[in-house]
Amino acid sequence: MIIYIDGERINPRTTAKDVSAVVSVEIPELKANKIISYGAFHQFVSLRSVFIPDMVTEIARGGFIGCKSLRYVDIGDKVELIDNYAFANCIALESINIPDSVKRIGNEIFRNCISLEEVKLSQSINEISKKAFEGCKSLKHIEIPEGVTKICANAFSMCTSLETITLPQSLIAIDKQAFYGCSSLKSVILPKSLIHIGADVFMGCKELKNISIPIGVEIIKSSTFWGCKSLSSIALHDKIKTIGKRAFYNCLSLESIVIPKSVLHISDEAFFCCKNLSNVDFISKDLCIGSRVFYSTNWYTDVKNQLFCRELLAKQN
Repeated sequence: MIIYIDGERINPRTTAKDVSAVVSVEIPELKANKIISYGAFHQFVSLRSVFIPDMVTEIARGGFIGCKSLRYVDIGDKVELIDNYAFANCIALESINIPDSVKRIGNEIFRNCISLEEVKLSQSINEISKKAFEGCKSLKHIEIPEGVTKICANAFSMCTSLETITLPQSLIAIDKQAFYGCSSLKSVILPKSLIHIGADVFMGCKELKNISIPIGVEIIKSSTFWGCKSLSSIALHDKIKTIGKRAFYNCLSLESIVIPKSVLHISDEAFFCCKNLSNVDFISKDLCIGSRVFYSTNWYTDVKNQLFCRELLAKQN
């Protein structure tokens, strides 16, 4: 097809009479830097391949959103920005190589790309944006490059085939629900640099077996490990101050837990329905707890433990 150049922007809609029939696009080489316009190829439903030359520096919001037949994308090595939902709902896209020239990727960039299996991320980005890979149900592994300091909310939520993820030593924060519903995630090593883990981050990761909380994390937020049914080992360090509401709710494989002396508060239902939890070691003696913290656990069936919890609950009230 012919590509229409409008000033600095590439917009094919002015020349393509029937966008649904376009199968392949090759943008011509030009001297001046160009931008693929907002929604430029939106709903080109038969588009299978795209070749983006070096003169393109930006793919604007929704550039290829809804191109449901798109399988191959060759991104030139001068692109610096791939904006919000640029490739969202490209349900046939199987792999993507984001060149190191890219400094920022937008929100929802590959959201619901359900066939996406392989991703190579740019070494120049410093964060994984909100919902960037949400719903990428075929993605099994992802390596986050060094230099990334933040994984934003829902970045990988509902990636139901994701088994492993490699996190960089530069990572400081993982925002809420980043790995929510990653039901195949088996292992993750949290780097020492990490100081913030948001609420619901690993909620529903039912294959996750063990986790070690880095020393910089002082608060385990609400529902962080809700429904991690295979979680049998959790290492809590002696800098943790708070265990949030329903933090370990329904962790069925958890059999023992050591509450460090640094812990001052355990919120409501933190270990509710951890049915096989039989041993709770309270190193911390100066703490208070919320209601029903250990309900539906083996440990709580002992009357002495029930009385002990009531004493701790009374401190809060």
